[in-house]
Amino acid sequence: MKTENKKNWLEWVVLFISGILVLFTLGFLVYEMIFEEQTSPDIVVTYGRMENKSGYTALPVKATNNGAETAENLRIEIIAGSAKTEEKANLDFDYLPGKSSATGWVTFKYNQNPKTIQVHVLGYSIP
Repeated sequence: MKTENKKNWLEWVVLFISGILVLFTLGFLVYEMIFEEQTSPDIVVTYGRMENKSGYTALPVKATNNGAETAENLRIEIIAGSAKTEEKANLDFDYLPGKSSATGWVTFKYNQNPKTIQVHVLGYSIP
């Protein structure tokens, strides 16, 4: 006994749309590979408002990689306060792809003046 497997119109439409999506994605990736300038990581660090928690103060920190290459083992140092009340905190991101960002939090024992916060990148590696 032979059974014929004829495709109905819905199967053809899904096949056609899937094929177009795959071709578009492949074309986009090839275009990006050829024409995208491969710039080294350009890390920009910003921070938000300090939030009082129970027994400590938390500060949100956002690292943005404006370059096209990936940064690994990104280490950021945050210094808050001055003289007697100075506190330091480090924030590490394992992986920060190009053209993306990541957010983390650092904590301080004392409520610090937002005007005294200093943030800078200590270093990163390129895979």
